[in-house]
Amino acid sequence: MLKKITIIIATLVCCACAAKKTTLNAKKNTADEKEVVAEQLSLDTLTTEILEGKLLYTQNCGSCHGLKNPESEPESEWRRIVPRMVKKVNASSPKLSPDDEKLILNYVLHMSVKK
Repeated sequence: MLKKITIIIATLVCCACAAKKTTLNAKKNTADEKEVVAEQLSLDTLTTEILEGKLLYTQNCGSCHGLKNPESEPESEWRRIVPRMVKKVNASSPKLSPDDEKLILNYVLHMSVKK
């Protein structure tokens, strides 16, 4: 499973790099075409961040207890849970950076019940 996620992330990074190259060539395009390229870049970045967050979530959040389904809680609850759990994980020695926390939170919020 970890190999599949790693392959997906690597593929998305490659796609994002290709999209950035397209952006450089977009100077020749019309304004509408530039908007489409910019929108695609943000979707690639969002998808990559969500996958990175999922990977961090599965690797770290299941080490002390069973993984919760992100759909099991509303956004407001995840905003309370994730910082508290990261603080617990980092209590003895820092394992998760603030960026890691943000990626995990973005993943669970993306997958959570919208309330």
